[in-house]
Amino acid sequence: MLIATWIILFIFVVLSYFYYKKDLTGPLFLLCAAMLLCFSIVCMNYENWDMQVHGFQSLTTITFVVAIGSFFIGTLCSRALLSYRKNLLSDTRKEGIMERTSGQYPYRLFAALSLFFLMAYCFVKFQGVSLSSFSSFRASLREIYAADKEYNFFTTQLFEILVAIGYISMHRLVLDKFVHKKKINLMVFVPLGSFLIYALLSTDRNILIRFFLFGLLLFMTTYEWKKSVFARNKKLLIKVGAIVAVFALVFWAFGRMKNYKSNFERSIGIYAGSGLYAYNLWLEDFDEDYTYGKHSFSVVQNTLAAVGIGQESDVPHNSEYIIYESPNGYTFATNIYSTFRPYYQDFGMAGVAIIPGLMGVLFEFLYLLNKKDKFGFWWIFYTSHVYPVVYYPILEQFLKRFHFGLVYEIWWLVFFYFLVYAKEGLWRVKVSAQQ
Repeated sequence: MLIATWIILFIFVVLSYFYYKKDLTGPLFLLCAAMLLCFSIVCMNYENWDMQVHGFQSLTTITFVVAIGSFFIGTLCSRALLSYRKNLLSDTRKEGIMERTSGQYPYRLFAALSLFFLMAYCFVKFQGVSLSSFSSFRASLREIYAADKEYNFFTTQLFEILVAIGYISMHRLVLDKFVHKKKINLMVFVPLGSFLIYALLSTDRNILIRFFLFGLLLFMTTYEWKKSVFARNKKLLIKVGAIVAVFALVFWAFGRMKNYKSNFERSIGIYAGSGLYAYNLWLEDFDEDYTYGKHSFSVVQNTLAAVGIGQESDVPHNSEYIIYESPNGYTFATNIYSTFRPYYQDFGMAGVAIIPGLMGVLFEFLYLLNKKDKFGFWWIFYTSHVYPVVYYPILEQFLKRFHFGLVYEIWWLVFFYFLVYAKEGLWRVKVSAQQ
């Protein structure tokens, strides 16, 4: 069944590639490519994960096909709903975007703000760290990394501002380097460096992965305006492959910072591939009643409870571990089950069909806005929020992100974007007044 599943996913990748006219950034293509890549890692671990004994179910493959097919139908629905706006479906960009995105930019202001917020974060993060000796300093750091520290509203906003400035700065770097072909102002690297240090100290690797996907998609979309699609994508895939390889090493190094003992091969295999296979193992033993939204909407329930609506969910934040040892001595241990588990656990095959279908509608809509608003606001919004689609084979990141943190992220991203690039934005007004 492994070979058949791989072939099916490969066919989906090819079809979605031509569906978007060879654009590598469409949401359906990203979903299919992520599924194929992660499933390839599953196949490469055939012996390590003792698949000869545990096997791979046809039902698992069917859920993959249903989810991807429903996502595709969702993209068609989005296009049908927007068909009356033919200008939105065309490849013509809005006027004025190139001019606005090449204007004045507050490099120094963002550099100063990012350094200030990074120092504030370090002050809050490292309160109580012992400096009496190097060993006690390392021990204190490990305790901090292991602890789930809670922050108040004001402190949380400081972190969200730092993240938003990092995203705006990456957006500007890609614009200057690959779109406007301008000389890069080195001050833009200060917010980027501050963000990476923040991600390193927080040891939340999902922050780093989301930022990497954002930067990678920005970079990939700058290739769209070249004449030869084949030559463009061939060169692009080589560069993307090199970037992904470097990021994988950085990702592994971040894990080592949190005292993880896994080697590079095991770390990448478990994080990128174990979600799909753990879902397969879980699905094989699943014989319980459906829970009708209890797992899929647990974060939504907790968010509503925070404002006095209903009670908090009793679903644990982390799923249970699957652990077993293969004959070759490899220990398979994971508690991630891909995006599919909560949908199937709550609603069965209906959940695997309906929720991905709705996601297809939403992300195709954002993609079409991004195409029309090339290099503008919807470009940065789509590339920074399409990550739940890429996360499909790893873990659920769509409904699990429906909390106040997402609201803060979007608010600060919108605020800083329009501060810099809006036609009558605050920064533009200030610069004009000084001239």
